[in-house]
Amino acid sequence: MFGSSNLGKQPFGIAGGATIESDGSIRNSGVFLIEGLPLTVRIFKNVNVQNSPDINVEKDDITTKLRIEVRVTSNNKIYKDYIEFIDSNNEQFLSKDEEFYVGNDQGEYESVSEISIETFETEVKIINRVKPNSGYLDITGNKPIVIVRKLTPTIEQYLNYIKTNTRTPIYKLEILRKEDESVREIIEGEIVSNSGSITNTLDEGVRRTCSFTLDNHDGKFTEFINNITIGDKFKIYLGYKINDVDKYFSQGVYIFDDPSIISNRAQKEIEITGTDKWSMLNGQNGGILEGTYVIEKGTKIGDLIRRTLRLNIVNDPIEPSIDRVLEEMETTYDITKSAGETVSDIFLEVALNVSAYIYYDENGRLQMYPVDNDMFKSSAYNFSRNEYNYLSGTKQYRLSEIYNSVLVIGENIKDTETPIVYEALNNDLSDPNSIPNVGFKKVKKITEYTKGIDTMQKAQERGNWELKKAKAKTSSVDISCLSLYHLDVNQIVTLEDSVLNDKSTRYLINSIDLPIGVDVESTIELIQAVENE
Repeated sequence: MFGSSNLGKQPFGIAGGATIESDGSIRNSGVFLIEGLPLTVRIFKNVNVQNSPDINVEKDDITTKLRIEVRVTSNNKIYKDYIEFIDSNNEQFLSKDEEFYVGNDQGEYESVSEISIETFETEVKIINRVKPNSGYLDITGNKPIVIVRKLTPTIEQYLNYIKTNTRTPIYKLEILRKEDESVREIIEGEIVSNSGSITNTLDEGVRRTCSFTLDNHDGKFTEFINNITIGDKFKIYLGYKINDVDKYFSQGVYIFDDPSIISNRAQKEIEITGTDKWSMLNGQNGGILEGTYVIEKGTKIGDLIRRTLRLNIVNDPIEPSIDRVLEEMETTYDITKSAGETVSDIFLEVALNVSAYIYYDENGRLQMYPVDNDMFKSSAYNFSRNEYNYLSGTKQYRLSEIYNSVLVIGENIKDTETPIVYEALNNDLSDPNSIPNVGFKKVKKITEYTKGIDTMQKAQERGNWELKKAKAKTSSVDISCLSLYHLDVNQIVTLEDSVLNDKSTRYLINSIDLPIGVDVESTIELIQAVENE
């Protein structure tokens, strides 16, 4: 089978007469010998590109007809496919990307020995020159330039790489536009190593904060910092260079807090701190209500969230991701907030009353989905004393935070004389702190965001969730490890450490502290995974 695919499972290498460019691409229009697929084929129609790769042309400037035949030889079999491009009156630079693989219907790859790319037919007509200052377009004839680019390392390659003891960490900062959070500027190689960290916690509301330092020895960031205004955002990536190719993991979108410029004889730097986009909702960087805000009974949660995000006290341009069931649920009472309260208060009240998580994810998108069961989660990583990344662990038993009963008292909107009461009980005989095992109840009464608990089902869902959180905090393990950038809070990992009495114990990640630097340990807080509900 030969065709287009977005799969990416194997590395590939180039042999033969191809030329490797400074940007990591391989340029030629002849034959490539390749070890494994997939690969990306980018075809530039009859042009050499200087300066900007995104050349804009005047409308009606270029009419192009192009048909490229791609032949792949695998196990002495020849597979053929075509890239066809017929375009006229194009206002964008003429290019096309395709990914190919050779294998069966399940995407299992065969060994690839050769790929050839050649022009089948081409017609190019140039009427006018390109726009000024948009790059330089040089017509070279009818033969296209073909660039085969290395793909970003797959997650499988990354997981193999982090088993090695030689690593090259990389960091990237993107400055975002306010209007749509598109990238305005990319800063690489300027973050001072070991100058800061990213903290990620499994909390309602703000989850991510960060701090780091930029090298400003030549003063190039001074003007940039002077021009920062309230609400300006940036995005951080951490990763590793794997086989000379960057593998980045997004670590959040942040609002600039209070940057500072340092200048002395030994130090010229910019210190930056940031808080994730929830700070636009909780009053830190926006979200304070200017007057009474009423959400009427019967409003769909999806409409409520979107409408509120569009308020000028927030103005979040990114579409939220809301669970389909929650999307259609309606408020069962009027939600009224006074001037000085926040959008955060609204969202937390709505989310906790339907037992849902609500937060901004690693890409700056608001997420809202029901509390999930740890039982159905696979392990994102397996720590053990015999593997390279696990350095140490400290277990703490939190007896003062243990509860084996949770009491929820809500409002009965149908019968105001009889409140809705539900008690979630821990009767799990496998839990040493359950009611049958200790012989008494230690009760936690829920007092926050209970106004909307107006049905017994809501009371049960909230009570069971709060009991799950109480059971999870029976004990915690703080582990030190090398940085594993793919991990996130609310994921499951396993721990094998006989000294801590852990034999492939499943834990939930409660917080992660990721250093931005080299040879610095990460800290991960683990709490018990609750899987017997």
